[in-house]
Amino acid sequence: VWIGTYSGVSRFDGHSWTTFSTADVLAAYRVSAIAVGPDGAVWFGTGNGLSRFDGKTWITFTEKDGLGSFSVGALAITPDGTVWCGFGVDGHGVSRFDGERWTSYMDADGLAENEVNAIAMAPDGTLWFATEMGGLSRFDVQQWTTYTTADGLTNMRLSFVAVAADGSVWVGAGGDGISGGGLSHF
Repeated sequence: VWIGTYSGVSRFDGHSWTTFSTADVLAAYRVSAIAVGPDGAVWFGTGNGLSRFDGKTWITFTEKDGLGSFSVGALAITPDGTVWCGFGVDGHGVSRFDGERWTSYMDADGLAENEVNAIAMAPDGTLWFATEMGGLSRFDVQQWTTYTTADGLTNMRLSFVAVAADGSVWVGAGGDGISGGGLSHF
């Protein structure tokens, strides 16, 4: 079990706790997102970049490495190990890391809005992005589709997105409850 805090990150192995901080090469004390890759490496979104821990070695990625922004607030990792980072605080869209290079996407590329609060992956590999004020974006690795209140969202301000095993998409809409359910296309 991994827990991100404002003082670093803690791991519970079933018997004891271990805490990691910037002294252990964590990019920043505040950890706002955690995701585990298919290789078992754990990724941490922080207020000062993205850190990766494989159980022995820490690696940190920042804007100097191609990461779209310093403040990573959302993470998702696909089965092939591709890492997606969302930047909800400073409006820098999302960045994708394929293991070799970073690629960033913003509203000009089809993303609903540049402040991304949450990312979820559907069983079919489709990625969903909950944005601060632009609604919900869907990316199927070829094209972006945006869903708004005209498509049934109760609010354009989204705080989270989750995809059930059956492919149904659920989103938390800023003070207006949740939207979603039985439709995989939203």
